[in-house]
Amino acid sequence: MSDTDTAQLLPRPQTPPPAPPELTARALGGGVVVGGILCFSNMYFGLQTGWVTMGSLQSALLGFGMFKALGPYLATPFTAKENVVLQTTAVAAATMPLCGGFVGIIPALRLLSPVGGDGDNNDDVVGVRVGRIMMDMGPIELTTMQLFGWSCALGFFGVFMAPPLRRQVILREKLPFPSGTATAEIIRQLHRLPNEDRRSNKKDDDEEKEDEMEKIDNEMTQLVSTIDDVEESTFRPMEVSPVSSSTSPAPAWRLLFLCFAFSAVYTLLGNFVPIFKNIPLGTYVGVPALTAWSWTLQPSPSYFGQGLIMGPKTAMSMLLGTIVGWGILAPMAKAEGW
Repeated sequence: MSDTDTAQLLPRPQTPPPAPPELTARALGGGVVVGGILCFSNMYFGLQTGWVTMGSLQSALLGFGMFKALGPYLATPFTAKENVVLQTTAVAAATMPLCGGFVGIIPALRLLSPVGGDGDNNDDVVGVRVGRIMMDMGPIELTTMQLFGWSCALGFFGVFMAPPLRRQVILREKLPFPSGTATAEIIRQLHRLPNEDRRSNKKDDDEEKEDEMEKIDNEMTQLVSTIDDVEESTFRPMEVSPVSSSTSPAPAWRLLFLCFAFSAVYTLLGNFVPIFKNIPLGTYVGVPALTAWSWTLQPSPSYFGQGLIMGPKTAMSMLLGTIVGWGILAPMAKAEGW
């Protein structure tokens, strides 16, 4: 038997299939859709409460559910890496109301009113003079194109700010980022990824991190001089309970969308029947001054959901700020004629 015949009898090495792409049009499109929904939600609640949610967990869950429903019409399955791209895009869109100042600074510019009169021209503080000049200008309203350009500029410069921040907070300080860790765990469970895939290359990843840290050691020295004790932080990653392979997610998805529909119907009903939106408890108990200062009860299901997301510490902090601001400072300002 010749060498040629022997080579033909030997099994041919199989070429591994190419890895599926990470950055796909459907992942970006899904992120824009989910992020748009969360952006409107954050704008709505941000203008009322001043608080927005990042929505990383919600984006991963909604994106997975959306492509799960579209599964029979997809040429290839929706992968975990695509879900990462989807939730990253969605979070970038969802947090734009806060990052762009659309729930704080920009509405405040529209509320500026001229002070009138000559005022005190002997202000020595530059900030006071600038503030007085801005107030003399009256309301500052930006056009749609100006707001669009402002948002694009923020996104453009944000891309260049991300790499140095990643080097500092992830590679050097190794901060756990509980929300990011929980989102990664959720994506792993949704796509049934084994634990070994996360840990097999841990040693190589650590070596790459060490090499990159050595390269950036000099350029980041000044930045970390004041935060040498960050490694002693008490933050710990969130633990996410594993999803059983025998448990069907259908009841959970059904409950999620039923709650969403109930909240939407209640909000729309409140626009036509105001008593559902604002219940004047102060008037009912004989203290109309509370109603005059907008102390009303808003039993909105969406507010309950936001409270569950933000947690008791943030909710109690906002409640305390409300009492101080609208219960003490506002009546005091009106009494003093400020």
